[in-house]
Amino acid sequence: MEPGVRRAKVIAAILLAAVLLSVAAIGAYLYLRGGTPGPSRDTTPPSRVTGLTVTDAHDGHLNLAWNPAADNVAVVAYRIYRNGTRWAESGNTSFMDAGLQNMVAYTYAVAATDAAGNEGARSDPASGTPTSSTLAPDFTVTDTEGSVVHLRDLMGQIVYLDFMFTQCIHCQRAMEEYLVPLQANYSGEVVMLSISVSWRNETLQDLIAFKSTYGASWPFALDTDNVSARYSVTASPTGFLLNRQGEIAYHHVGRISYAVLAAELERIL
Repeated sequence: MEPGVRRAKVIAAILLAAVLLSVAAIGAYLYLRGGTPGPSRDTTPPSRVTGLTVTDAHDGHLNLAWNPAADNVAVVAYRIYRNGTRWAESGNTSFMDAGLQNMVAYTYAVAATDAAGNEGARSDPASGTPTSSTLAPDFTVTDTEGSVVHLRDLMGQIVYLDFMFTQCIHCQRAMEEYLVPLQANYSGEVVMLSISVSWRNETLQDLIAFKSTYGASWPFALDTDNVSARYSVTASPTGFLLNRQGEIAYHHVGRISYAVLAAELERIL
C-alpha cells in the first residue's frame, strides 16, 4: 500500500474516533442535564418540631429538649435558633447551650432538616434563664413592721443576711462589733436583714426590743419560712453576703471582725 493511502486511512480512523467520543460526551451531558429522566429530587420538608422545653442547667448553661419530627425519608439534624438567629445543630432531640450570661433570658426555636436540605417549620418558641449554682435560696418572711420581705425582690442589690436569736451572747456582741457599724458605714449600699432562728421560742416583741436596745434600723423577722434550713444554718450568728446577681459571695459561721466583713463587701461593691 502506498504511503499516501496509508496516511489517509490513519487520519480517517482518528477522525472517526474523535466523532464517536464527541457523541458519547454529548450523550452524557444530556443525561446529566435531564435529557434522559433520572431519579426525582426530595422536596418534602420534615414535620414541625413540637414540645420544645428549655431548663436551667446553671452557670451559663441551658438544656433544650423536644419531640422527634417525621420525614418522608429521614430527619438527619435539627437546627437550633437562638433569639431568632440560627445558632447550632443537633443530631438528636436535645442540646445544651453553653457560655451564656447568668440571669439573662434566651429564646429558642428548633426546626428539623433532611438529607436533601429541606427544613421543616420551626417549633413554638421557648425561653429560659441560666442561674448560678451558688444562687441564694429564695424565701419570704414578714418583718417586725408587718412588711413582707421577698429575697428575689432584692435582686440587683447587695444583701447581708444575719441568722441570730436574741438570747445568743455572740449575736449580741455581733451587733456591737460589726452589724451596727456596717449599717452606719454602708447605709444605702447594702440591704441588711436579721432572721431569728429561734422563732418557736421568740416573739416579734422580743425582736422589737432587741432592735431598740442596739439602735438597729434594718428589718428583723422570725424564721417562719424555714430559711435557716435552706441555708444549712447550724450555729448563730451565721452571715451570708449576697452580690447583685443574688449569688452567695461570702459567708461565715460565728462572729467575725468588722474589717473582714467590710473587705468582703468592698470586693463586690
